[in-house]
Amino acid sequence: MKTLLVLLFCLPLGVYAQIWHADANIGGPLTHFQSINFQDCETTSNNPQIFQENINGVIGKVWRQTCPAQVKRNEFSRPIEEHFSGQTIYYAWRVMLSHSDNFNDRFAIFQFKTSEPDGGSQNHPITIAYENGKILFQYFKPCKNINTGNIRNWKLGPGCSSENRKFILKEIPTTKDTWIDIVLGIKKGIEEIGNNAGTVEVWINGIKQTLNNPNGAPSEIVECKTDDDPDYNDNIGIDERSVYAKFGIYGGGKCPWDITSRIHNLKAFNDGASAVQSLNSTIPQSRTLSTSDVVDFGNEIVMDKFIKVFPNPVNDSFTINLENIQRAKVTITDLLGKTVYRTTTENPILELDKDDRFKSGMYIISVKDEFDKIYTSKLIIK
Repeated sequence: MKTLLVLLFCLPLGVYAQIWHADANIGGPLTHFQSINFQDCETTSNNPQIFQENINGVIGKVWRQTCPAQVKRNEFSRPIEEHFSGQTIYYAWRVMLSHSDNFNDRFAIFQFKTSEPDGGSQNHPITIAYENGKILFQYFKPCKNINTGNIRNWKLGPGCSSENRKFILKEIPTTKDTWIDIVLGIKKGIEEIGNNAGTVEVWINGIKQTLNNPNGAPSEIVECKTDDDPDYNDNIGIDERSVYAKFGIYGGGKCPWDITSRIHNLKAFNDGASAVQSLNSTIPQSRTLSTSDVVDFGNEIVMDKFIKVFPNPVNDSFTINLENIQRAKVTITDLLGKTVYRTTTENPILELDKDDRFKSGMYIISVKDEFDKIYTSKLIIK
C-alpha cells in the first residue's frame, strides 16, 4: 500500500485530471463517442469519411474527417463522459483544417449543444467556426422577449434567429493546413449571470485568451447560459442528455466545398492547467506548418516566418531568432501556463540569460506578429 501511494504521488497532474480521451491510436470513433454521423454522404471502402492517419509533425495517429461538397455534416458526438450542473470541463485538442483555394464560406468545427427534455428545442450556446482565415468562438444567447424576458426555449420570440443571438467571444487568425491548439473550458449552468450561470474560457496555443463579454468588460472567464435544465442528466439515454459536445464539420446545410478536418490529441479534463499541459507536451515541429520559404501571391512576395532558438537545450544564455516577424509580442510560459517572460520588440534577435525565472524543464515560446498571427516553439532549460 505504501508503494502504491508513492507511485500515485509521483504521477503527473494530468493523470488525475483527465476524465476522457479520444485517442486515434485506440479503436474507432465509437470507442470514444456515443454516436457518429456523416449525413447525406455515401461511405464506402473507397470513400471513407472518418478514418485515422499518420501525418508529419505530430506524435501518433490523428482523426481525419472529410466532408465532400453537397454534404451536410461529419461529426463525432457525445463524448463518453458526464457533464453535471456547476461542473467545468476543459476540452483540449489540436485541429488542422483543409479546403480548396476558392473557399469563401463559413463552417463550424465544434458545437456544445443543450436540449430541453421531452423533445424540446435544441440550441448550440457555444460553437467554434472557421471563416476566411479566422477561428471564431461564438456564444448564441437565449431569446429575450419584451413581454416575458428570458424564455427557456432558445428559439421562440421575436428576433430569435441564430444570427440575432450570435455573440463573438474571440476571433483568432489562422490559415488552412495549419495546426492550432485549442483548450475550451465550459461550465454547465442555466443562467446568464450569477451563481447558476455557465462560463466559458479559452486557451490558444497554450496562451489564455481575453474574451469579449456579453455581460460587461472583456475577461478571461465570461458568464453565459450553457444549459436548459439542471436536473436533466445522462442517466436516461444518449439522446436525452442535457448537454453534450460535438466535434466535426457543419456547413449549415449542404456545404458547396470539400473540407477536411484533422483532430489530434483530443481529451477532456476537470482542470485547465492539465488540459493546457496535455497539448504543450506534444507540440508538433511547427504549429504554423509551412510548405516553402517564399509564397507568391500575384505580385506580392510574402516571406515565411518562423522562430529559431539556440542553443536548445539551454545551459546558460540563449538566443531567439524571429525570422521575418515584425513588431513581435514574445511570451514564454511554463507547461502550466504561467508566464515567466514577456516583451514587445522590433529587434529580430532576442538574447536572454538563464536566471531565477527559468527553472529546469520545458517552456513554450509564443510570438504574435503585427497581424496577430501566433508562432510557437519549444524551449528546454537544463
